[in-house]
Amino acid sequence: MSNLGKLKVRVLTFHQALNYGAVLQAYALCKTLNDAGYDAKVSNYLPYYFAFQIYRPAKGIKKSIEKLRKIIGFYQFRKKNLPTTEGLFFFPRNLGAREDVHAFICGSDQIWNKKLTSNNYDDGYFLNFETHGGLRIAYAASSGGEIIANDSYVKQVLHSFDSIGVREASLSKDINANSLTSTVVLDPSLLIKDYDAVISYERVPQVEYILTYVVGSGETLLGFNDYVEQLKKKTNLIVLHIGSKGIASSDMEILDISPGDWVGFFKRAAFVVTNSFHGTAFSINFEKQFLFYPHGQRTLNQRQETLLKAVNLENRNTEVVGSFDSIESLESIDYTVVTPKLSSIVETSRDFLLQSLGK
Repeated sequence: MSNLGKLKVRVLTFHQALNYGAVLQAYALCKTLNDAGYDAKVSNYLPYYFAFQIYRPAKGIKKSIEKLRKIIGFYQFRKKNLPTTEGLFFFPRNLGAREDVHAFICGSDQIWNKKLTSNNYDDGYFLNFETHGGLRIAYAASSGGEIIANDSYVKQVLHSFDSIGVREASLSKDINANSLTSTVVLDPSLLIKDYDAVISYERVPQVEYILTYVVGSGETLLGFNDYVEQLKKKTNLIVLHIGSKGIASSDMEILDISPGDWVGFFKRAAFVVTNSFHGTAFSINFEKQFLFYPHGQRTLNQRQETLLKAVNLENRNTEVVGSFDSIESLESIDYTVVTPKLSSIVETSRDFLLQSLGK
């Protein structure tokens, strides 16, 4: 169908990152907007610090080869599945200059966490550029648990927004305490359930497995590994691990997968253990039995805890679960209760998004 006559919406997010959740939430947000009748694309913004992180070699030949495979897989996924603007934008000042755009949307992901944007707030991800009358909307923006709204820069730019939707309850409270109004909404990856157009099973083994996916390093990684090791002793299932870093307790590791592969591994998993927000989100979306292993740094758990609380699954936190003899003896998630609850929140979040755009 032609985009002629459709209102243009441009999204600013971390779509260039080698991060599965970042790319998949960008896909889901654009699909949601395009299904609603908009001409939605991701603005092809590549700040220098992301370019450096993406293309610098990893430590060692083996890891560099794995990283190169991931770069190729992510590139192919974006080229095939993610609608983006032509060319590249390297500077925020150019983001609003080329087109007549109805609205710019920043989000989702931790776009407001300056630890991820070279220790500075990035004008591009705060829509701090000339929009030529285009709406400024935040949808499911995240600060990664950081307190930001009392910062003079943040307070100033957020006052120029037409609508602010954030991903964590703590961030919404932070913003609302600073003479602004924000709403907690779902991550875009949860706005759709059907990922069949992008899913790949090519690398998924034809066996039952516990899928483990962990982000982070140091004590978090060691603790996660120890927990999985204990879990292995309580089940006959193999442990298949994906991510950027391996764990000693896994039976099989695949560390160079594409976003389509990543979805496939979650879709076919018999059980999931993860500390990741998007790992948790896709487990719930695909109605998987899962456990959430919290980060040692408590602020990194706020996104996951907000989501788990919203669908009454706080008891999937390993700190709450306590000991159990086997996966079979662990109380199962009743998705006949959870899924309708999630669907209701999805509808509310979608309404917020479309009403922000004027529908």
